[in-house]
This record gives sequence, C-alpha cells and structure tokens, in this order.
Amino acid sequence: MNNVYLHFGAHKTGSTLFQKWLKENNDFFHESNVELYVKKDLKEELGEWASWSIEEKELTSRFPQKFNNFLQSVDGKKDVLISYEGFLGGLDLSKSGVIYPNASKICSLFSDGLKESNVKVSFSIRSYDEFIESSYKWLVKHGMGKQFKKYHLGIKKDGFSWAPVVDSIVGNFGEENVFLWDYEDYKQSPQEMHKKIMSFYYGRNINHDFQIPGEEMVNVSFGKIPLRLSRAFNEEINKTPSLNPQDRKKAKRAMRKVLESQFNEGEMGGKPILLNDIEIKEWREKYREDISRLKEKYSQAFYVGV
Repeated sequence: MNNVYLHFGAHKTGSTLFQKWLKENNDFFHESNVELYVKKDLKEELGEWASWSIEEKELTSRFPQKFNNFLQSVDGKKDVLISYEGFLGGLDLSKSGVIYPNASKICSLFSDGLKESNVKVSFSIRSYDEFIESSYKWLVKHGMGKQFKKYHLGIKKDGFSWAPVVDSIVGNFGEENVFLWDYEDYKQSPQEMHKKIMSFYYGRNINHDFQIPGEEMVNVSFGKIPLRLSRAFNEEINKTPSLNPQDRKKAKRAMRKVLESQFNEGEMGGKPILLNDIEIKEWREKYREDISRLKEKYSQAFYVGV
C-alpha cells in the first residue's frame, strides 16, 4: 500500500515556509521515493480550483472530475506528500463567518478518493485574534477594500472555532493518522517542528540534517501605513465601473508591487491596530478554552511542546 502524506495548513500558520522547506529538501524526499506536490504544483494539476480566490468549492458538478482524476493518479500507485493550505476552504472569514465551513465534505472527498492508500494528515491551528488579523492583512494586501470593522462584524463569534475542522479531519482519517499542533510551537522552532512532522509521516524518528530556507523566503506582512494605503486603493479600484475584473486584478498587483518596493520592513509604520484590547482578550480566552478541549479530546494527535 502506498503512502499519502497530506498537509492541510491551515492558512496563516507557516504553510508557505513549510512548503519552501519541502522544496529546499527535495533530495531527501527523492531518495525516499516520495513525490512532492505543493501549491504551485497543484495549480498545474487542478487549475483554478487550487486557488485561494475560490471561497466555496464546488462539491457536486464541475470540479470533482479533475479532482478525482488527480486522486486516482495517486491512490494505490505512489508515495506522495501534498501540502496546500487552501484545500479545506478560502481565507475570507467574513464570507461564512466561520472557519472552513466545507471542511467535512472536502475531507470526505479525500478519504473516499484515497481508499487504497495509507493516509496521514498534519494540520496547524492558531489563536483566533492572530488568525483574524493575519487573514485580514493578507486579504487587503491581495485586493480587499473592506474596512476591518466590517470584516470583523462578519465573523460569528459563537460558531467560530477550530473544533469542527479538527473533528472533520480526525473523523475521516482516524486520530492515529493525524498530527496537530499550535502555531505558537511552530514559531518557537520551525526546524524542530519540521522534523516532528516528518517523523509522524514516516512512522520513525527522523533526524536528518535538513536544509533551512533563507530568511528572504519568509512572507512579510504589510505594516500600518502600506496596509491603510492598500485598502484605500483597493476600495477605489473595486468601485471603478470602467475596469473589468482582469484589469482590477492587474491594477491591484501593480499597486502591491509599488508598496512593497517603497516600504521595506523597517518602514512599515509599525503593527496595524485592528482588534482592540477587549476583543483580543475575548478571542484569546475562547481559543484557550477550545484548544484545551481539543487537546483533551485528541491527546494522541496533538503535539505537546516541552
């Protein structure tokens, strides 16, 4: 039976760094006969469906054939490691108000399509306040013109939780085949966590001397000044009737490149103030309660730092 190692993200939990680390160490995977698929590779296989811009996956008519063809090319045939943070859903949290509302259906599609494979899944979660702020900053950087207050109002506090997503993953693949971790543990030592993930996938202790991606490969978020400018530009571009969608996309991309070239990391104007102190406290308390329950419920799957 072949092995399929899945990394489902989540968004904004170090997935880009992890994927660059995978590519940096492709020789290790080549030597162990494991084929890598990361976001860019998947866009070639799955086209537009493998895109952060697709907020609601089509689960019935058009997309399954291409998706199923990809799974059939893997299932029972070869060992692969697939890493893509967009598989479970989009990043705009204000659209549905919750995290990955289609996670259960997507996990079922993977589970049903990989019945002849030994499947292991890794997934990371992040504190709600940081996840909300980080998602908004990414969305503004890539075209959103919505004010943060309106974005935040679209999030349903009662239903906003990692629990349904984690339940879907564990329910479809089994707790023994799932590795979960808190993004805070990843930030402390990415390289150590990479080894932990590989040890979980391979079912043995991996202590290989892996290559480390350079610092220039890590994403840099917009600071206060470029974030404010970007949101204002996006708002104007979005409401300009003479621009078609493709022209809007080009204009936003050009604007983003200008801001990135003019504002280096030291000139970003400091960290944007999005959530207030009371909101941060409430979101963090909710996250602590949720992660405590999840770690108790899935003690076998959750990584616990020393």
